[in-house]
Amino acid sequence: MRERTLFTSLQCIVHPDELEAAELLALELCLRDGGATLLDDAACSSSSATHIVCHPRAYHSLMAQRNERFVALVRPEWVFRTFLMQRLLPVDRFSANPALFFSSLAIAAGSIEKDPRKVIHGLIAHFGGQIVDQKQIYDGATHILSSDESSESANAVEEPEHQQLLQLSFAKGDVSRGVESWRVWLSDRPTGPPFTLPSCVVAYMGQCAGLAKQHHVTYSWIEECVRRHSRVPEGPFACNTSGSSSKAAKRKPISWKTRPELHLEDLNLSKCSQVYQLARMELGTDLSIVRKLPPEKLASMESSLSGAIVLLAQHIAPLLKEKISEVLKTVKAKVANVPQGDSYKEIVSKVVANASFVVCRYCGGFEYDEALRQGKRVVSIYWVLAGLTPDSKPTSFTEAIERPVRSFGGIVEMQYFVITLSGFTSRTSPSREEMQVAIHATGACMLPVLSRTHSTHLICNEASGEKYKRALSWRFENILSHEWIFACLSQWQHVAEDTFRFNAAKPKTLPIVKEDEDEPEQEVTDKTTLTPGSKRSKRAAKSGQGRFDVDGILTELDRVPTPTDKKSPANPKTATPAAAAKATAKATAAGEKEVACTLFDTPTMTSKRRTRKKDGDEPMPETSVAVEQPGATTTNAQPGDKDLPLVISISSGSEANASGTLEAASASPVAKAPAKGKTPSAKGAAAKKRKGVDTEESMAVASKASSGSVSKKRKKETAASESIEAAPPAKSEFLFLLTGSREQAAVHEPIISTLGASVSQIGRKFDSKCTHIICSELKRTEKFVAGCASGKWILKPSFLEASSAAGRFVDEAAHEWGALPGDKEFIDPRIWPEAPAYWRKERAAGQPGAFTGWRFFIHSKCLPPSDMCERIVIAGGGSVLPLAKATDFAEVAKQSTSEAPVVALFPAGVSTRDAWLKKLKAQKIECLNASFLIDCITKQQTPAVQRTDYCV
Repeated sequence: MRERTLFTSLQCIVHPDELEAAELLALELCLRDGGATLLDDAACSSSSATHIVCHPRAYHSLMAQRNERFVALVRPEWVFRTFLMQRLLPVDRFSANPALFFSSLAIAAGSIEKDPRKVIHGLIAHFGGQIVDQKQIYDGATHILSSDESSESANAVEEPEHQQLLQLSFAKGDVSRGVESWRVWLSDRPTGPPFTLPSCVVAYMGQCAGLAKQHHVTYSWIEECVRRHSRVPEGPFACNTSGSSSKAAKRKPISWKTRPELHLEDLNLSKCSQVYQLARMELGTDLSIVRKLPPEKLASMESSLSGAIVLLAQHIAPLLKEKISEVLKTVKAKVANVPQGDSYKEIVSKVVANASFVVCRYCGGFEYDEALRQGKRVVSIYWVLAGLTPDSKPTSFTEAIERPVRSFGGIVEMQYFVITLSGFTSRTSPSREEMQVAIHATGACMLPVLSRTHSTHLICNEASGEKYKRALSWRFENILSHEWIFACLSQWQHVAEDTFRFNAAKPKTLPIVKEDEDEPEQEVTDKTTLTPGSKRSKRAAKSGQGRFDVDGILTELDRVPTPTDKKSPANPKTATPAAAAKATAKATAAGEKEVACTLFDTPTMTSKRRTRKKDGDEPMPETSVAVEQPGATTTNAQPGDKDLPLVISISSGSEANASGTLEAASASPVAKAPAKGKTPSAKGAAAKKRKGVDTEESMAVASKASSGSVSKKRKKETAASESIEAAPPAKSEFLFLLTGSREQAAVHEPIISTLGASVSQIGRKFDSKCTHIICSELKRTEKFVAGCASGKWILKPSFLEASSAAGRFVDEAAHEWGALPGDKEFIDPRIWPEAPAYWRKERAAGQPGAFTGWRFFIHSKCLPPSDMCERIVIAGGGSVLPLAKATDFAEVAKQSTSEAPVVALFPAGVSTRDAWLKKLKAQKIECLNASFLIDCITKQQTPAVQRTDYCV
């Protein structure tokens, strides 16, 4: 039953610019049907409108009046969704501001790790989207993100029921006639029964509201939207689903005439409305800056403001005004909130005359003007929310936020800035909370973690810390002091960053050291500051150096000097590989060599996101490290071993990194360039650098080769020592399988490469040829479970750190998961801590695998997915039989024994009417819950897991 009082309290204006005739009329009819009062568009500047419905392209023409008083500027989607759901939705997520390109979208981040999820959620919320983080309401999301194009989660999601009804086909004429009938009905019977809506009109509104289709896209879509500062088409980023959503896309549209009328109850949009009911609405909205003040600040405010009269301006948003009122009332201040009306201005004048101060957000509105006229103190909302008082000691922060900001909408140049903080706490000056308030006031986005792809500015309390070192290693351009944000806020414009950078920031030009010390230095432009459109960035994207790289532990960066370090400074005459490549053309025929930079050579963010090249075909790497299958054994390698050299290769998704994918070396003793699959010599490394190939290995080797040669004469004298230094790393047959985030992989890769081993690149799947698996924490993932089942070394990252320090691979036992009591803190409680060691020792002793001799039938709808189950079975020594009609189940059942059973895996909750279940049970084949496969490996083995506990 439709609510005829849905919009009763609203006085709305539908701004006609950029709206189609049918859409304009449908919007007005929805509002009238719900009881709203419609005002003429000419009344936009009046004081009575509460909501203005407008197209984003008409938004800027309506911004000026937001300085005067609050009026919600919303998109048409807000009206249509509210009407179809019959629930008044919050206006914050439907802003008509075109800069908020995720506005009106409800986006579920899917399965993603903690830190990347913070990045995704921060971007979605800042740019106007609604976060959907409860899986039970994913049906109500407009977009579901997945890590790759063939996501299992995308295949598992069923098409929401309402989409079939909203995808009815119709002609524009059908809609026009339908809305005209609706208009006549409301004119003749304004208080009568509700009009029975034609299904074409309902479908039209659903499509305008974005409810007719649920998009399953990769995370690359989010990146591209942020990069282009607009919502881009989902098509190129769609996941390849094989479920009902894929079938729906191929289904021929049904004509609305097959179902001429449709009631809103038939849509069953409860999941869509729950998206806004269960969500944390303060994320990304004005409420995100509201913090609970500490008792000492509240006590200070109460001593200064108790009994004081405070007037709140009408241009403050209602929810935010309510929170400010609560803070002031807590400290016993008297809050005056004058409603709009005929005597509004007269009452405000009297209140201002008796008020201690007036709280405004912008420099505008009648309250602000009247306070200035009467000489009253005007403070900003941020001043109150920060817990300041008239007696507060003046600081750069208090001076910057005490004054209301200049105008509604933030600083235009900064709305696409993404800022990360480092080193600020509740005890620093300014505090972290104060910095967050200042960033919010400018309109910039703040991310809690440092993202190489998205962060544009890092504001540090001091020139030290993990984020600071990481930013230096990335050649991050904007590493700034906190004074910069206050300068922007005070001047209400984007202030140039140059004078606020820390001294340790890399200069624009770096010298190249010539081979002969007597020769003059040559200055070249530093080419390491690259845009995402450059070739270097594309190689970084393919190799997994982009996307959601966030700060974690980077042991190698301990060698990066900072202004606070007591170590000797880095060689000031070193040059970046890219700069050296440019200067090579000027090198003399005598074979002069450049000094390579030993820092990680990774691209940095530009100072302004709008300068990025908009490459529509720029590759979007996945969140996790993808790996492939080279061969390896489990033998430790010593520095003197003469095995074939193996090299690192990390790939992303199904696309290998053109700059980093290297094959195993051949048996030839001659070292060639890595591009041909062989470890480079010192001379080869210099040649690679002349070609612009900047790998960590080549940089290190070239650095050693060139540092020992400052003249031709000295070069000849030290040739022997240089050849020793430039020799290939110790050869090893270790093949590592990496888990965790890209950032962790970027840390581990150069260590493994330096020690002469290789990294598998088979993707997100288990590689049976690997010898070691590196896990930062233990979860019941495919790589871990299959690795246990096959007896691989399951090691902590400390193994690589210790090996790097020793210059060789150390003994694994001390770094195996479960070896220390403290490991339990980072192990899934469902995993037996001793499982990795147990299965490794069993397989090393020649014992059969957990499933040796077993044969499995695997149902196609199993969770874990059937292909994952198959790889775990094979890792444990078992085999998989095809679940097909051609299989002779009776014959297979006869071959089942207690030592070599034949079992079938089924999903939890499988129906007893399932055809395969009935057929297998008829042949007395043991049918088990698929979770048996995981538990059999990860649970305690004394006593062993019993199959009878998992019977279906």
